[in-house]
Amino acid sequence: MKPQILVDGYNLIHHMPDLKRQMSQDLRMAREKLIDRIAASRHGCKADITVVFDGSGAAGQGSSGRSGIRIVFSRPPEKADPVLKRMMEKKARGSQMTIVTSDGEIARFARLCGVKAVASSVWAKELKNKRLEDSGNQDVTVSRKEMEEWLLLFRNRAPADGLGD
Repeated sequence: MKPQILVDGYNLIHHMPDLKRQMSQDLRMAREKLIDRIAASRHGCKADITVVFDGSGAAGQGSSGRSGIRIVFSRPPEKADPVLKRMMEKKARGSQMTIVTSDGEIARFARLCGVKAVASSVWAKELKNKRLEDSGNQDVTVSRKEMEEWLLLFRNRAPADGLGD
């Protein structure tokens, strides 16, 4: 059985300063960006990832998936916490499950269910580091026009060491 990772969505967003700011302006966009970051960090990850959000901010949404990530919204007025607890209770004996949350009550419940709890602040740092790591490994494509501009610029300049060609 594949390992499972449950993510307390809004709890994680509150540990990512830029997404926390985004949340006050556009809640949907903050969620989208979080899912994008998790998806970008999945390379080589064999776990099934489920992100759970309170349903009050997502009218009409129940459960969906994107980029190999299952997205679940609680049904208002229910919050995400009971949904996460039910998922942990249903964990199959012998299966591996991790929950990402900094909610003390949820973390304590996780331990009672045999689920490993990882602090949202830790996961937020890992996602940030993964983003920085990946941004340094991207191939850069230069258009023909850009190449011609660079060649023109450097063809007309003397070498920096002053020695000439």
